[in-house]
Amino acid sequence: MTYFSTIVMNCCEKGDSLEESLKKALSNEEISLEGIQLVVKDLPSNLRMLWSKNTADGFIAFCQAVTSVKSSSDPQDAGQAKKVS
Repeated sequence: MTYFSTIVMNCCEKGDSLEESLKKALSNEEISLEGIQLVVKDLPSNLRMLWSKNTADGFIAFCQAVTSVKSSSDPQDAGQAKKVS
């Protein structure tokens, strides 16, 4: 998420694919595109489909879906914790 705007701008302004933009953004980082792809591979199919579009729109939708899944699961976890206690 640190490079979200850079990735989207490279896709939109320079016409890069998501993969090309990610490679550029992560060139000086420990994490690699291959590492991210391994994580994405284990996600639900609806998220993998967004990622596989390989476009800025797909990347934005993927990020929104990932963050909404996380935030929507938190209240549910809290509710279940209350039931248990």
